Amino acid sequence: MDERELVDMALAQVTTGAGSEPAQWPPVARRIKEARERAGLSESEIAARLGMTPSEYWDIELHDDEAFSVFAIADLAQLAEVLGLTVDHMLFGASVEYSPSRTPYGVIAERLAAVIASEGVTVDNLSDRVGWDLAPVLRDPEALGQFNVVGLRDLCRAIGVDWVSALPRSK
Repeated sequence: MDERELVDMALAQVTTGAGSEPAQWPPVARRIKEARERAGLSESEIAARLGMTPSEYWDIELHDDEAFSVFAIADLAQLAEVLGLTVDHMLFGASVEYSPSRTPYGVIAERLAAVIASEGVTVDNLSDRVGWDLAPVLRDPEALGQFNVVGLRDLCRAIGVDWVSALPRSK
């Protein structure tokens, strides 16, 4: 099983609350820590570059799920850039090759508006169904950068977009 499949299984388990065992995540925390150490940076230096306190940063090097359930997509992109990684490599490992085609946030907002129109629902109705406030994304697609990966996945599933294609490019 590749790491993308592992992430999808863990995200499904988190979303549904199914399973008696904790979700299994790829070794993202180790990858981030090793990249930081290769770059010769301290946790405090990385935290400062990300505009957060060291205690806000530390957990991403201790818990694999933090990159998916806590950190905003924009923060992940900034972290990947500081570490000289791509977001894909940071989340899924170096052995995973993904298509260079991406789905820009603007396209996601357009698809979101199209789903709302085609289903005849309000943004609030769809937000309730998806579990995230989607109105900010319609107003400014860049607001999607403030979602975590779980939120990005949930939104993308609702509009028929592969969530990995919506991850920002970096490096």
